[in-house]
Amino acid sequence: KEFAKVPKFLPWLLKRVRQGPQVDWNRMYASEILALCVQNTAEAREAIAKQDAVEKLLRGIAVYRKREPEDSQEQEFVQNLFDCLCNMMVTPKNQVDFGKQQGMELMIRMMRERKFACRLALRLANHAMNHCAENCLLFVEKLGLPVIFSLFMRRGVKESINSPKWREDEEYIVSILQSLCRYCTGTALARVLNKFCENRFEKLERLLEIHTMYFESDKSVHSMKELDKELDVDEKIEDQLYLDRCEAGLFTLQQADIVVVRLCNMGNRQVVEMIGELLGIKGVPVTDISLTVREYCEHLADTASKEKGELIKFMKNLPTGQ
Repeated sequence: KEFAKVPKFLPWLLKRVRQGPQVDWNRMYASEILALCVQNTAEAREAIAKQDAVEKLLRGIAVYRKREPEDSQEQEFVQNLFDCLCNMMVTPKNQVDFGKQQGMELMIRMMRERKFACRLALRLANHAMNHCAENCLLFVEKLGLPVIFSLFMRRGVKESINSPKWREDEEYIVSILQSLCRYCTGTALARVLNKFCENRFEKLERLLEIHTMYFESDKSVHSMKELDKELDVDEKIEDQLYLDRCEAGLFTLQQADIVVVRLCNMGNRQVVEMIGELLGIKGVPVTDISLTVREYCEHLADTASKEKGELIKFMKNLPTGQ
């Protein structure tokens, strides 16, 4: 916080991380300090935003669309630049600026290339699209759907389905899909829905596979929560157990189930019927989905009352009889 108050220090850091063709230790340390400042203080985020930081940092990472970092030092440098941008996305103005500076197009291209920056681009795209309708529409407009659904279906993915790296990526992928289902409208929303319908509804099947996998993963941590309830633990420990469940995959489960709920409210009867059929085939009770989404709603902040009301209303249109 004190660093952010030093005159011209943050602008100097922003300039230093972009100087020179080679990534030396000074550039790497400058990127690390900048990332820490931006992560920890709103003052730092506001200060570098005034220096056109979004545009400058995007230019800094753009060279890694096709080029791999040469060593671990350069990898850390690239990660720091992405971290700066991710932390700047907490401000709606920076999200919109990100879209205007062709940030969404760059993220889509990086994800398509499947190089070192692919996973970082996936995370940054998720931050840029979270609660930002403009970037969600841009993502569809700039042909991001084939890229994200290819990752969703694990095409070309080398990591094991249970590896920590893939589980982290899957969280971002499902979160992006949830943002698209929530914020897209008109033709863009129709294109999202169409992706779930193509190839004999294979993506709906994959979505329910994710539900099953993360529902089972959540069970063990959830059982600990129920045991602690019986022991009459205090509220702080119960909150920590909820966070532990989120780390174990509860958030991914919630996002996947919210996608199911939103798909059932897009006015396509065939999709609703297919979801009901797949739930029956896979032995997934509709109550499992509704309970997961209700728990998500219970933990929403007061400022998210609109989202909470919308989801509770939408759950009435889930398929019945499962």
